Amino acid sequence: MPELAPKPTREHLAQIARAVEPGARAGATRQLLGGFSCRMDILELALPSGDSRSIVVRQYGLWHRDDDPHPGTVESVVLEHLNTNGIPALELILGDETTWIMGAPAIVTSLIDGHPNLNPVDSESWAAQLVAAVAEVHSLPIHESLQAVIQPLYPGLEK
Repeated sequence: MPELAPKPTREHLAQIARAVEPGARAGATRQLLGGFSCRMDILELALPSGDSRSIVVRQYGLWHRDDDPHPGTVESVVLEHLNTNGIPALELILGDETTWIMGAPAIVTSLIDGHPNLNPVDSESWAAQLVAAVAEVHSLPIHESLQAVIQPLYPGLEK
């Protein structure tokens, strides 16, 4: 199994908290299970207003250290494109600046709290909704920002 990124240090998390909102403090963290290409940690932020906010620090595997563009950059562009086009997706909170803080490919996103439904009651309806969502994402026009970071799998066939 490829080597995952290490647990973020308290100093890294403190820097991320301040980058998300000046005066914010890093609170409790816990690692999210799953993900085979990255380490994901939930970070609780204590905001200056007294409110709290949960975010996800997503660090890509160490084998991505020299990728250009790295997966966080690609994912950032994709998330921004989805959000701009009204597709329900994670919110990108910090992009490449997370990499500068962590010293390795990473981004910060919103948290969608919940659990996967591995056994839907109506599997046909679930599958139809999944197909509709995938079709909606894949029907979006390919913006220049995407073309700059995503290489076609089959050059010449993308047109």
